[in-house]
Amino acid sequence: MNEKTVYENIEYHYDKSLGLITHFVTKLADEAVEMTARGVALAAPLPNAISMYNITQHDLGWSWVASFAFSLALEVVVFLLVEIALMQWDGYLAHPHRYKEPFIGMIATVCVSVAVVMGFVFWLEPHKIMALLPIISLCSFVGIGLKRWHEQNLSRGVKPVKSVKAAVNTSVKLGAKSLQEPVKSELTLRQAELLKLLSNLDGKPAESVNKSELARQLKVSRPTLNKEFDILQSAGKVALNGHVEISK
Repeated sequence: MNEKTVYENIEYHYDKSLGLITHFVTKLADEAVEMTARGVALAAPLPNAISMYNITQHDLGWSWVASFAFSLALEVVVFLLVEIALMQWDGYLAHPHRYKEPFIGMIATVCVSVAVVMGFVFWLEPHKIMALLPIISLCSFVGIGLKRWHEQNLSRGVKPVKSVKAAVNTSVKLGAKSLQEPVKSELTLRQAELLKLLSNLDGKPAESVNKSELARQLKVSRPTLNKEFDILQSAGKVALNGHVEISK
């Protein structure tokens, strides 16, 4: 075994080990940040819930079951209503006329529920400043819901059709050509940008693909990046066979 072969083996195992460590550390960091963000948002209503539990049990003489049920209701009612409102919003964007009234109704319901919770807290809590905490809870729940809604819409990777007329005109322009040969699916803007970033790694070891860094550059989540990466691989645009291979 010559000196060059020994050096190549050392370099190969070093790259493998470094890639494994990098993948583990970056994935652990990504998951830790995601869990922390969700944990902080979900913990925002806890001060109110704990305060209401203690007050209703000690001052009003409720049983621990009734106090727990009451505080739990204050904790989750706004979260559930915000979740339903976001579903209505999704429907409103797709079918404005059909979902307009339900969406407005859910927004009004969320506002009324927050006002009721603030009223309960203001009535029961000696420190009246605590009545403002439900607003923080509302902001946290809206933030969680919008983040999930954003990720779901990005993962779809579908560009909305501007109008039915435009869609019909496009299908007419295809004419007989669409009957003779299938229309090739085009890459979305995000997939094209991902392919451009991967082209800089063409020929390099597969361990050099840092998905966390790619997700950061594309400003998407890791699950969304993985879906886009799988689409490129299924389309034959990218292959990882020990090395990064980009289809020309």
